[in-house]
Amino acid sequence: MGGDISVVSIVSIVIGFAIFGSLLWLVITCLLGVMSGWLGLREAYADNPNEPAIERFGSVSGSMGRFPPGGVQYGFGLTIDVCERGMRLSASRFLSPLSRPVIIPWNDIKPEKAFGYTRLVLGEPEVGILRLRNGLFDKIAASAPDGAMFGSK
Repeated sequence: MGGDISVVSIVSIVIGFAIFGSLLWLVITCLLGVMSGWLGLREAYADNPNEPAIERFGSVSGSMGRFPPGGVQYGFGLTIDVCERGMRLSASRFLSPLSRPVIIPWNDIKPEKAFGYTRLVLGEPEVGILRLRNGLFDKIAASAPDGAMFGSK
């Protein structure tokens, strides 16, 4: 009986791994929220959950921020709503539990087309950067309400 592992020991190990894994996931997602610039967006732009979406683009891939080079990748983890007031940006709660939705006014979005993607500079002065495929940005721009002025004050 000297080499037997008790049920209590096994349960303790399983619970320890679950707690450690959860804490590690929370630390990593918080770091990604900082590196992507989402926390800065959250401070600068509040969401209005009562504002209806004109059109919704779900399971969107894009990158946010400058670090690491190219930004934090959100593979199919973003949702973009086109609203009257601006563009609502939200992330999967699993990928980014502290990243609350934000609405960025149309005039605070400055698009810069590049080869294959559009870089959106968010805010003046810059609060964040979002990179999207050109085709997706073109659909968002086409869905924007009449009079939406990108990058104009």
